[in-house]
Amino acid sequence: MSIPNNLKYSKDHEWISVEGDVATIGITAFAQGELGDIVYVDVETEGETLGQEEVFGTVEAVKTVSDLFMPISGEVVEFNTELEGEPELINTDPYGKGWIIKVKVEDVAQLEALLDAAAYGDLIEILQGTLTFLHRSFDFVDLMANLSGITIAYIIVIYYLQHKKTQ
Repeated sequence: MSIPNNLKYSKDHEWISVEGDVATIGITAFAQGELGDIVYVDVETEGETLGQEEVFGTVEAVKTVSDLFMPISGEVVEFNTELEGEPELINTDPYGKGWIIKVKVEDVAQLEALLDAAAYGDLIEILQGTLTFLHRSFDFVDLMANLSGITIAYIIVIYYLQHKKTQ
């Protein structure tokens, strides 16, 4: 998975690129991969000034809707209108044509609190490890929940017979 070095990242999986006093914001390759096929992008905050970590819109995937959070404070000055007809650009080119908004930066110092590529990569590794653990745990729980009463009785009998032999 690519994590461009020239960008900053939020813990909410938004990326940000700053040129002058304008920042371009989108969601990361990891985020779009977790969401799946994106079918709709809703940003109704154009022209509004929002604080850091405020919701600026939503992305809708086939099975879920996810909020989009401001990585920095500023005025939303532009929405990528190409996403109205091609929301899948976020899936196919998240760091290029799939950008979502442009923001007039209010406080440049907020950029320092964002993650660089290495720190964001570490965050993804931790999340992937956690997701793998949870997936395995739920697979075990599903297995146990789906065992029939006969199978459980069989396991108990085998256990009893094995322990009786050892006594």
